[in-house]
Amino acid sequence: MQTWIPVTREFLNDNAGMQSIIEGMLLDRLDKYVSKQLMYGTGTTPQLWGVTVRTGFASQAKGTDPVFDTIMKAIDDVSVAGDATPDAIVMHPTDWMNLVLTRTTDGIYLLGNPGNSPASPSLWGLPVRVTTTVAAAAGTACVGAFRTMAQIFNNGGITVEASTEHSTYFTERKVALAVSRRLSAVNYRPTAFSKVTGI
Repeated sequence: MQTWIPVTREFLNDNAGMQSIIEGMLLDRLDKYVSKQLMYGTGTTPQLWGVTVRTGFASQAKGTDPVFDTIMKAIDDVSVAGDATPDAIVMHPTDWMNLVLTRTTDGIYLLGNPGNSPASPSLWGLPVRVTTTVAAAAGTACVGAFRTMAQIFNNGGITVEASTEHSTYFTERKVALAVSRRLSAVNYRPTAFSKVTGI
């Protein structure tokens, strides 16, 4: 997994600035890319096998059910068909926002008063990880036994490289600054993950 940005040669002399870019923006971009791969990677080199791509994972369509019911059915899929204990729900920020804004007919927010909202989102007793890595667009979520039925193996640490050999960078006095990470992902039981669609 790799991400990179173009920088100037002068920038490389600014150690504080370079450290800030690497530890901030580049590592954040790399983490998001890895997270997306862990959910939806196709398994074709250099991509990882995503938990919702392997054959055998569960799928729960919303249909006419409320989103809350659909999420509970996905939890049940993981518990029964997957014979696993679900430990997290991954949702797109827009889908989470729609749930948080859900109100009764008399205007009471179902997930709590906006002024008293918990710092850690949760549904049905499970933590909700709110991230755009679950899907490119809203409408898809995932329930899974992430801690027990999936694992990441790191093959070394983070590698930082700089090169002038990209395109016309040498003559333009530019440098490609890249951050990469070697890892592999294992999904021990595909049925321990349920992809929720149509929410």
